[in-house]
Amino acid sequence: MKPLIWSLVLAAAAAATTTSAGLHLAAGTATGPPGGTAAIPLVLNEASTAAGFNVTIHLPQDMPLSGVVRGGLLPSPGFRLVTHTLDDPSVNAVSLLAWSASQTFSGTGTLCTLLIDIPPDTGPGDYPIRLDDPDRSPPVRNHAFSSADGASSLAHTVGNGLLSVRMPGATGDSNGNGIPDDWEILFFGMITNVTDQTDFDRDGLSDFREYLSGTDPTDPDSCVAIAPPTIRSPEDGGVLLRWHSISGGTYRIERAAALFPGDFSRVGLDQSATPPLNVYTDHPPADIPASFYRLIRLTD
Repeated sequence: MKPLIWSLVLAAAAAATTTSAGLHLAAGTATGPPGGTAAIPLVLNEASTAAGFNVTIHLPQDMPLSGVVRGGLLPSPGFRLVTHTLDDPSVNAVSLLAWSASQTFSGTGTLCTLLIDIPPDTGPGDYPIRLDDPDRSPPVRNHAFSSADGASSLAHTVGNGLLSVRMPGATGDSNGNGIPDDWEILFFGMITNVTDQTDFDRDGLSDFREYLSGTDPTDPDSCVAIAPPTIRSPEDGGVLLRWHSISGGTYRIERAAALFPGDFSRVGLDQSATPPLNVYTDHPPADIPASFYRLIRLTD
């Protein structure tokens, strides 16, 4: 769940001249669930007759391109369509190159459709599909929206697209973002588009993660952690533990005398959630100089 600046451009060939023909190329929109595949069309909304194009498209980070399906404007045989992934680890971008030695395309419609895999752990949100400037496609002479005779490049504009990741619909979740309507109303006063891309209280944890963790998305001090333990009283020796919880969760408390993973062991029975706050009192052995605690959420 992981979140990028991208784009798609059409570079003129070095020796080409520019004409005043108008083209508008845009990435479309699509919606898909985590673990699914989204189909983003690359659409020509305005066009002059052209023999090919060369373009770079930046995709959301960690969402790989799994295929390209040619549209009605690029018949086969006739047009060659080549896909190339940029050799740049800092971006997730692909370049597309299409051309024909004998045909042209004109009018409006879909040039091709990009198939994008959505990892299962992707949080709900709106992820941009952007077109890049300057063009980073492999340089190929006269195929950056080249004219019908291949002698000049055509003037153009571009538009970005959007991939909306939404959880499968469930009862009480009218907008399909994986969060119950009553939770959104409780904290925001209305049903809203809470996603993995929004962070209302700016505490570094997205609103979607706040929901999963049982924390308050409007309070920056409400975090995913055990509140500082407190000693109930010197006579009692008990340590009071508190943590935010969400309905339906089950939690396990573990204790250790030192901060080594293998030294932690379970304390008492697993605790069912008692939203909005769980409280538990532990009585560590009197001969341990210090106690360290950690919290494990077992179920949703």
